Amino acid sequence: PGAFFGEQNSNSGLLNHWLECEERQRPQVLVVDDDKVFDEIAGFPVARGAMACGIPRRIEWKDLWPSNTEKFSAFSYLLDPCPRSCKRFVALDGVSNSGNMGSIIRCSAAFGVDAIFVTDDCCDAWYRQSVRVSMGYIAKVPIIEVSKKMLALVLSKLKDCGITCYAASSQEGAKQLSLEELRKDDIPSQWCCVFGNEANGIQPLVMEACSYSIRIKMVDGVDSLSVSVAAGILLHGFLDKAKGK
Repeated sequence: PGAFFGEQNSNSGLLNHWLECEERQRPQVLVVDDDKVFDEIAGFPVARGAMACGIPRRIEWKDLWPSNTEKFSAFSYLLDPCPRSCKRFVALDGVSNSGNMGSIIRCSAAFGVDAIFVTDDCCDAWYRQSVRVSMGYIAKVPIIEVSKKMLALVLSKLKDCGITCYAASSQEGAKQLSLEELRKDDIPSQWCCVFGNEANGIQPLVMEACSYSIRIKMVDGVDSLSVSVAAGILLHGFLDKAKGK
């Protein structure tokens, strides 16, 4: 690995941290310079004092099941550093706002989600606003890309592996649950929660592929929340009410 250091900040804590890392853990290039230089590179004020540039790992859902006979163990084998006991998932069906995307990723990391499925009409999870709002947790939670028309099939495969799928929706239906009415252990240990587009919600086929829809109780006159706020509330509820948490 090589490194370039500006004279002005050559004694910075960032440099010391880089030197203390094992060689294999160091970035390929470390540049230490004045804050104004980083502001010019980014095109906006860099508040955190650090920047990174790299090529994100792209994971496609079809890589997880090479054939119809493959079991779910293929998932844990292929998704390094995803835990080998993957059991909690989020699926995003057309989430288009990068701020919402980043917030959902951050919430997913906070509440123990093992991986996130994103449809191809979602905004890029690696867009700089999404990365910034996620507070860097996008590097912790694997992002798995799936075509919009195949999301229902992916959920069906999850269900075949014993994972219960929930659709976050305020629409009333025979299979609808209310988060506030659930008790401890009412949520299974393995689950997937689906969140839809900010304007159009979840596509009908995906709703049908879910075992239940789940809603958040609100006062009269308010019929919805932003998708990122709803995600935070529901994922916290799932963590709190799931079996064997």
